[in-house]
Amino acid sequence: MKTERVKADDYRSVYVVGDIHGCYDELMGKLNSLDFDKKQDLLVSVGDLIDRGPESLKCLSLIEEPWFKCIQGNHELMAYTAITRKSTWFDFWYKHGGEWHRDLEDAKEAERLILDAIKLPHVIEIERRGTKTVVCHADYPLDKYDPEATDADDYDCLQWGRHRIEKRIPLKQNAKIEGADLFIFGHTPQSEILKSHNQIFIDTGACYTEGYLTVINLDEYITC
Repeated sequence: MKTERVKADDYRSVYVVGDIHGCYDELMGKLNSLDFDKKQDLLVSVGDLIDRGPESLKCLSLIEEPWFKCIQGNHELMAYTAITRKSTWFDFWYKHGGEWHRDLEDAKEAERLILDAIKLPHVIEIERRGTKTVVCHADYPLDKYDPEATDADDYDCLQWGRHRIEKRIPLKQNAKIEGADLFIFGHTPQSEILKSHNQIFIDTGACYTEGYLTVINLDEYITC
């Protein structure tokens, strides 16, 4: 499990964005409305920058920005698997929104960025104002957070899992995850932000007709 630790007290504000899925213009509009300052603020993404939306390449290029940090989502993993294995994974990826890659006149830049994206962490820990926030793409497999635990090394759960949000219904029956103050997940589209104990789920389906992109100010959640 690749983990990146971010000491975030020096940032004016820290924001976390749900699955962007190629919705670059919507993201920029959100940041403008928040008066996001690239020199003072930080944006953390739960992953799935690409596929389904209209501007995947622009979204993928965000990983090179100093004001942006990102989790590796399952769509980045699909893209990487396709371009490196040159197998039936292309069909799988394209069926799940990767057709933008097929339509590129020159895919070299996209594939360079995809190879960089596979180096992204599976977990980002944000230390801010005496609290610890853990950002994962899909789920965290244990009831207590431990970045050193070998049985937490479950990429299927971290990048694909929906156990907490689908298997424990109603959501309020979820158990608190020990070991951090707050956990933030994306991956599973919902009509609005969902909260359960110390967990929030912020994928609100930006790439779908009835969906929208969610960007939260971390301070509003670590102080409530």
